[in-house]
Amino acid sequence: MLLIKRLSMIFLILFVLAFFILQVSSNFLLAPLLRKEGHALFRTPVYIEKAGANLLKGSFWMKGVKVKNREKFGETDFFSAKRLSVDINLLSLLTNQFVVGQIRLEDPVIHLVQNETGGMNIVEIINDIGGKFKKLARSNLKYLSWISLYEVEKFSIKSGSISFVNQTVPDQKFLLSPLSLSLERLAYPHDPEETLPSTVYLNTILREKFSGQMLVAGRMDPFTVKKNFDVTASFKDIVLDRTDLFFSQFPMNFEDGLLELKMKAFCQEDILDLNFDGFIHRLKFNAKLAPEGDAGLVFGIPAHKMMNFFNQLIPGKDRLDIQFQVKGDLNDPNFDIGREVRQKFEQTVRTQIENKMGSVTKGPAEGTIS
Repeated sequence: MLLIKRLSMIFLILFVLAFFILQVSSNFLLAPLLRKEGHALFRTPVYIEKAGANLLKGSFWMKGVKVKNREKFGETDFFSAKRLSVDINLLSLLTNQFVVGQIRLEDPVIHLVQNETGGMNIVEIINDIGGKFKKLARSNLKYLSWISLYEVEKFSIKSGSISFVNQTVPDQKFLLSPLSLSLERLAYPHDPEETLPSTVYLNTILREKFSGQMLVAGRMDPFTVKKNFDVTASFKDIVLDRTDLFFSQFPMNFEDGLLELKMKAFCQEDILDLNFDGFIHRLKFNAKLAPEGDAGLVFGIPAHKMMNFFNQLIPGKDRLDIQFQVKGDLNDPNFDIGREVRQKFEQTVRTQIENKMGSVTKGPAEGTIS
């Protein structure tokens, strides 16, 4: 009996000692290990200033994280963060569940780059990471089959920034900063008793050539076979300065203009109902450099006529209302959301412009545009 007690005491001391050594060594060994795995995952150099773990609490952290861009997208970092921390609920493993209590990013910066060939850095990285995770999941499926639920209780971003640069027009930048994001209760597989279990909240300021505020809030379930979500997005005081970055084919630039817009997207089992409600006022345009006599069309209207109308006839006195609805089945191969929104928007704007021009101009062709 005494021997058993002594052996038990020895094993306990060895366990505590091993745990202490593992805990201390993690602060030295974790950062190099994560750098190596990060390089293999992103296929680009990864730098981590410090990293550590608390094995009792099931948490780990990293400080000074940087992920370089791939060479063809420039010298800037693709991603950097002051701190990344992850808290895992170890007790959830006793119930055959893997629950992450919180993932928190502090001061993250993401640089999105479109190169001269049209490639996007984030698209390449996401595709590569997705392929590796799928391969990893297939190879380890039998070892993880005992886990019945994966869940992230909260994912949050504090004081983040997202910038977008097109290398063909490097002076045109798009910046979201500061950006706050909260995503709660992301669970897989889908719980049939909860229609929209996940909530999302995003708040950010638009800067550089555009300015204003964007807010997104809603509920969703990203893991159902058929899409279900209820999301509202609002854009306030969006100053339309130049459109080269997003509308390279547009024959005019916005010299002035202010956008207020609210978008409501509701989808139930792939049936989408999308509503837009807002307006643009203080409209003023200038022409892009183009061959003489080839001003192009804007919503089917000659660009020079639209410029003359808004810049001289009713400068800053009126506004264009943006009110239209798009409905469709996401499973319908003939239903293209982008095309439907563009067509409804163009139709709404053209009708208003024709009516406004008709009320200002006089003559036998009053109310029409040739």
